[in-house]
Parts: sequence; structure tokens; C-alpha cells
Amino acid sequence: MTFLNVTIAVLLFVALVVLVLLVSPLWLRIKYTEGITVYAGIGPVRTKLYPSKEKDKKKTAQKKKKKKKKKKSTKPPAQPSSDDTQRKQTTKSVSHKEADDEISAKEVLDFVLDILERVVDLFHEKAKIKIDALRVVVSKPDAADTAIQFGLCSGLVSSILAFTSNFGKSVIKDKNVSVVPDFIAGKSRVETDVTLSVKVCHAAIMLIKMFYEKTLKN
Repeated sequence: MTFLNVTIAVLLFVALVVLVLLVSPLWLRIKYTEGITVYAGIGPVRTKLYPSKEKDKKKTAQKKKKKKKKKKSTKPPAQPSSDDTQRKQTTKSVSHKEADDEISAKEVLDFVLDILERVVDLFHEKAKIKIDALRVVVSKPDAADTAIQFGLCSGLVSSILAFTSNFGKSVIKDKNVSVVPDFIAGKSRVETDVTLSVKVCHAAIMLIKMFYEKTLKN
């Protein structure tokens, strides 16, 4: 009788754990400031998907090396003798800055919108979204380029906010959502913090459904 009671208690405990797990949220968090960081987890348990610890160590080591080089180098860099060479180098550096600005602004927003579309396509109204931050400061070396990029980024942010209506639940901190032009800095800045979640049971149902559909096709 005692053995039977223990067995029933263990089974009830296992059933309770499984039930809690099934109703727990499976979530994905995407953050971007100077670089992109992606976290995933179930309930309070989380893990860092990107970048890996090795990449973090490499970045930290590279930053330390750069600081040491700056401290050691006391002499100013030698200037090229030709004016034409100087103009070419300036043009190249500006074009590189512009490319970096587009990556850190427009492409980041494109990436976020693409992720939202994929999640909704998979889970529809079962998915939830939380936007803690979506700030963009658009700034280019040229005022006309700043205005153009400001229009593009404003449109993308509006698209992201409009697309959140496809989620079952959306929480947006309006005070942390903004797109601002800056005609002085010459370099754009982006800050995003978006969390997507779906219950484990809904994710499991979707996986079973996808597996069943693939089995039928084969």
C-alpha cells in the first residue's frame, strides 16, 4: 500500500511538472545597441544564443588591443603627400560610414520585421510580442541622405508597430519608441529590445502539425 501511494505521488508530481511546462512561455528576445544579442528561454530559464561566449571574448580582446595601441602611439600618422590620395581616402571612409549606418538602422529594422512576420506565420494569434525599446536616431554626413533614411526608417518602424496587431497580445512601451533625425552627428544609432513568446503547448502542437504535413507529402 505504501509503495502504491509513493507511485501515485510521483506520477502526480510528474504530471504537475509537465502541466507547468506546457503552459510556460517559450520566448525569444532580440536586443540591439552596438551589436545584436539574442536570448531564448522557457519561463524564467534563459540562454544566450548569439553572440557566443567565444565571440564575446574575442571582441573584448580586440577592444583591449585597440586601447593599448592608442596609448602606445604618440606620433601622429604620416599624411600622404598627394592631395588626390587624401581625397580618395576621405571618400572611401565616408562611404564605409554610410554603409555602417544603413546596417545599424534600416537593416536592423528590416531584420526585426522579418522575424515578426515569420513568428506570426507559424503561430498566428497564439504568439505574443513585447517591445521595450525601438529607438532610432537617423544621421548621415549629408543632410539629404539623412532626410531620405529618416523617411525609410520611419516607414519601417510604423510597419513594425502596425504588424503587432497580428499577435494575440502586444505590449508596447510608447515612450521608448521613436525615430528622430540628427543633422549634426553624421552617424545613426539604433536601440531595439523585442521579446516574442508562445506557450510551449502551442509550439508543440505546431511542431506536430508540421511533422504530420511533411509525412503526408512524403
